[in-house]
Amino acid sequence: MNPEFTPSKTVRDIIQFDKEHRQLRFLMDEEQVIPYREISSCSLKNQYYKKSSVSQLANLFTNNGILASENQELRVCIEVKLKDDTRVYGYVSKEIIRPNQTPYDEDVQTGRAILKLIRKVIAREQQAAA
Repeated sequence: MNPEFTPSKTVRDIIQFDKEHRQLRFLMDEEQVIPYREISSCSLKNQYYKKSSVSQLANLFTNNGILASENQELRVCIEVKLKDDTRVYGYVSKEIIRPNQTPYDEDVQTGRAILKLIRKVIAREQQAAA
């Protein structure tokens, strides 16, 4: 892994892309640098913090939008699966929020835009490797 990181694009203080060294990092977490070539897939997730009568899931990652009820507290995050099957999580939500409210909807929209960028990076990397 290249210790150098030269940001070429930053998305809402959440993630940075380094086009020169072909890597990315999430800013609100450990700032682990992930080389593009190591990324297998990515998805949008909710991390739940409060038990709900709808689901008894707490502190688990589930697919975005499933089992979300008004009294649950969560953070929207992006799961990046690496080729060695490890997963790296980057938070989109800066704070714990509740679903179906404006901050949640904005975070989901931002998360989807970031996913689109990461998927472009994956496609380009696969194309270059072929």
